This record gives sequence, structure tokens and C-alpha cells, in this order.
Amino acid sequence: MKLPCIMKPFIFLVMISLSILLFAKKMDSLLGSHNNCFICTKLNYNGYLTNWSISHFIAFAISGYLCPNNPYLLIFIGILWEIVEFVLEYNAKLNQDGFLCKRIMTNCNKESITKEEFWDHYLGYHNHELILFWCSGGLVGSLSDIVINTLGIYTGRYLARR
Repeated sequence: MKLPCIMKPFIFLVMISLSILLFAKKMDSLLGSHNNCFICTKLNYNGYLTNWSISHFIAFAISGYLCPNNPYLLIFIGILWEIVEFVLEYNAKLNQDGFLCKRIMTNCNKESITKEEFWDHYLGYHNHELILFWCSGGLVGSLSDIVINTLGIYTGRYLARR
């Protein structure tokens, strides 16, 4: 039985997502994040393009290669992942004692922050000494990830059609 085209990248992206959720701390130290990255480019005061950006491009290029006929669905999946990252970050920062913070996050503090502090930092209004993990570039970083995902999808489509 042959899998429908969209199932291949969907299964691939689910496996990557589960790996990231299970091994976030180890993957963050491997990919370098903010402390040890080889392509850190500052987007704004609270965010950078990092090695994680490259991982987005590669994952979605492979997805676009696996199923070149459904780019819009793959873009939608990329947008959903950015929403998941935002929810993970929001919940972890406002509930420092929660499961996500204890089991997944690399930089949890003992005290929670206010909603206003989170939104000010995420939207780029104020430079609080706040380190974000899932959406490290704030809104600008999340939007750039969607653009990078889309570029990856179309790169994969191009390679698949050659």
C-alpha cells in the first residue's frame, strides 16, 4: 500500500517534533542556540536567526521534496508549529513550575513573569532580561521562521521536480 503524498512529510515532521519535545535540552546545546551558534544574526534586541533557523529550512526542504504537490498544506503545518512553539513558550514563562518548564526548557527560573512582561518582550516593545526558548526571536523570529519554512518547501519542490 502506497502512502498518500502528504503523509510522508507529515510523518517526517511529527517525528522531528516529537524528537525536539523529548530531547529539547540536548538538541539546544547541540545546535548552539544563543551561546554557541555559528550563524547568529541579530533580528532585534530579543532574537536572532540561529542554527535552529537552518534546521527549519532543512526540515521543510525535505518535506517539500517528499511531497512537492502540496506546498500550501506544508506552509500551514509550519504555521501550526510556530503556534505550538508560542504556546509552549507562553505557558512555560507564565508557569515556571509547570511540566514543560521542568522537563523540556533549558532556562527556567524559579519565578514566573507577568503577562505584560511576556507580551512586551515577545512583541519587541521593551528589552527585559528575558530569554525565550521556543520563540527566541519573538514575533519577528516566528514570522521569519515561517518565511524560512516556505523557502525550504519551495527549495524541496524544486529539487523534487528536477
